[in-house]
Amino acid sequence: MTLCCCVAVTPRSALVQNDTGDDELTALASDALAEQLKANGIAAEDFELKARLEELAGGGLEIQILCSGRADHLLKARVQVKARGASPRKLLRPLMGEAARNLAADCR
Repeated sequence: MTLCCCVAVTPRSALVQNDTGDDELTALASDALAEQLKANGIAAEDFELKARLEELAGGGLEIQILCSGRADHLLKARVQVKARGASPRKLLRPLMGEAARNLAADCR
């Protein structure tokens, strides 16, 4: 099995590390994260956000996001969500939504 790591930077400075082997998930995750952060009232430009996607053994997806302050670089929150039972593509948007809700509560 070959693992691929792709990184994309969104205009809002969210870094997405994709360790799933599906290169297209990088852009999809960047878009989903930006959309969900906006929907949850997070001004992403105030934070440095680093997300990591990992495909789970046996199928599924895990997303980890670190949120630190842009000015002080102090860690504000660490969010981890995961689910099984479907492909990473199908799980991406619901998991990003859950992660963004958790960030909205913890990263302010």
